[in-house]
Amino acid sequence: FATMDAQPSSINVTISFKKQTFPILIDANKTVGDLRQEVFQLTGVPAALQKLMLKGLTKDDSVTLTSVGLKDGAKIMLIGSTIQDVMSTAEVPPPEAASSSSSSSVSSTSLSEQLPHKKIIDQGVPDDVMGGIRGIHEPLPGVPLYGIVNNRGDKVRVTVSMETQEVRLSTKSATQKVPFATIKSVIAEPIKGHEEFNLVGLQVGVGESKYMLYWVPSQYVRAMQNAILGYY
Repeated sequence: FATMDAQPSSINVTISFKKQTFPILIDANKTVGDLRQEVFQLTGVPAALQKLMLKGLTKDDSVTLTSVGLKDGAKIMLIGSTIQDVMSTAEVPPPEAASSSSSSSVSSTSLSEQLPHKKIIDQGVPDDVMGGIRGIHEPLPGVPLYGIVNNRGDKVRVTVSMETQEVRLSTKSATQKVPFATIKSVIAEPIKGHEEFNLVGLQVGVGESKYMLYWVPSQYVRAMQNAILGYY
């Protein structure tokens, strides 16, 4: 005999992506893979490029939503790149490009070759830096980015927190919290001769105040931009 528990029940899930929300009504007995396909239809982010930020949500696409504990009303943050994002080349955000008349000269002289940055880069790749991979884009890892160096030459751990909507820059002595809302642009450029790493600048406010970060693994840069600015 069929029981009430065997009957499918639908749950409402809200996906948050690029500062937009997408409601999904889905059978709780569907799989994580089915949910990813629904997300793809709404956002354009292929399943293989999706990172769904919800505690307990497994990477195994064959398990059911019920088995991972997904409940009605759940809110899920999506990090990922659309096909259009992947096909387009990474570029400096328009606010940064328009903020300085020297933007045209950046293309001829890379940031890593400019004196303030070159002095730090010439100290070499940190021994304890997280491994970098050129030519691919990956979701942010579940741990802070470590072994990165700031513009004072200090080692720093970088945490991009979707839960608190902030970037945390932690040194041995202190942690600085930079809210996403205060970051107007994120510049990024491969380090010449070490293209598996990027130089990343977080511009805060309308001026030239930046948090410079060196030796950021290249594969995480786009996801970092996606998370912070939402429209990449």
